[in-house]
Amino acid sequence: MILTALFCSTVFAQTNRTENKDFLYWQPKTEIQFSDFRKTLDSVDLKMIEKYKAKSLANIQIHAILDYPKKAKQIKTLKEKWYISPVFCKEYSPLLQQDSTELQKARIYFDIAEYCSRITRKKIASLETEKLVKDSNGFIAAAFPGLIDKMYDLMFDMFSSYKREVIIEKQPNAHNEWRKTVNQILESTKDYSTSENECNRFINNKPFSDEYKVTYELYGK
Repeated sequence: MILTALFCSTVFAQTNRTENKDFLYWQPKTEIQFSDFRKTLDSVDLKMIEKYKAKSLANIQIHAILDYPKKAKQIKTLKEKWYISPVFCKEYSPLLQQDSTELQKARIYFDIAEYCSRITRKKIASLETEKLVKDSNGFIAAAFPGLIDKMYDLMFDMFSSYKREVIIEKQPNAHNEWRKTVNQILESTKDYSTSENECNRFINNKPFSDEYKVTYELYGK
């Protein structure tokens, strides 16, 4: 299932955006622009837009890759390399009408995905300090798919709660409360934010070193 977040966006003059033709990668100052919506509207999109009284449909995902040494005996020295990055998927995001009023909602969805990425990095960092993991080869590689599943579960739950309170039920001040909460949880997890190096691994579309091979990759659910 591909989770689609509902929001509109506006145009900002930006330079040094971390992106390729298909994806815009999360970075602290990156904003989604109208030109990023590349999908041609179809009947399903129009039904969704009418149902939620939206002007656009934005597809937010979190991509994940794990690179493993080609020679298993090198795992002690090379270690597995893992990368996580929230993305705005351009080719799955249609636009009906330009409307800047929902830009703040857009940023919350993107930031929620970033928070879920940070929680996963924090879990991995904690595992890496445990003696059992230090003494084991490939433990993080084995645990990685399950951690990514839990990351997506958390993102789905948060997206669903925000959409219910703000878009469906239109609870008074719900958006502002969510913005405040998301700001707080991002600040508390800033040490685990998405790095430019992680984004570049996805843009590079292959391991940084020829000594590695891809053993796990996920580009959305």
